[in-house]
Amino acid sequence: MSGSPRVKKFLSGKAPYILGFLGWGYHLLILITFYNYISVLAFSGLTITLPSLLMSYKERKEPNFRRILKRRLLFTGFCLGMVTVLFFPNLPRIPSQVHRRIDRCNTLITPDDPKVEEFKDDFLEEQGGLGAFNNLSFRDRLEELNKFVHENIKWTEDIVTRAMAGDLNTPAEAITLGKDDCRGQAVTTVSVLINLGYDAYVVERPWHWYTIVYDGDGKEYVVNPGSYDFEALMMWNNEEVIF
Repeated sequence: MSGSPRVKKFLSGKAPYILGFLGWGYHLLILITFYNYISVLAFSGLTITLPSLLMSYKERKEPNFRRILKRRLLFTGFCLGMVTVLFFPNLPRIPSQVHRRIDRCNTLITPDDPKVEEFKDDFLEEQGGLGAFNNLSFRDRLEELNKFVHENIKWTEDIVTRAMAGDLNTPAEAITLGKDDCRGQAVTTVSVLINLGYDAYVVERPWHWYTIVYDGDGKEYVVNPGSYDFEALMMWNNEEVIF
């Protein structure tokens, strides 16, 4: 039991530093990884912490300014960490999310995945076979696939499905779960279309992902564009990324 007071003393002395640094670190990691959600994190975090830091600036001429600033920076890190964990509590998912954003073309567009193949076959069976599907107009083919995707991958917030706002599921994961948000629906739609031989791309906007498809004449068709009035950040598939 002799070590217990030492442990308590160590924790009471170092705990604020540990929590503060961890909070800053996790917040910055999430900001870099989940850049589309930077507005949520920045707004929530700054709303809580900015007044305290501004107060420190006013006291910059005080003799104990450094001690006050250090204390408030640690408090800010703790608050940012709490806000970040609130939106992104599923820490074990972080490595896969970093990898999928770095290598999105290969990890998120998977036309040859067995789950995608099975999903495509179920769709064509519902359509009455590939021949019946091809007899539809180009626009109707896309609408039928979009309808099938939304029926079999129900729109659900990522914080509910994975306990991670902005989580990226692979098509296989989205199909298996049977629910995901627009990101899972978009990567699944594009994967199926590429499997069928179409020239399809995922389009990223800050709060919405959708699909663009080109026919044989190069005419552009948009699938599930949503109603979000934001400029597109990029478009990509399993072969290229276009900014």
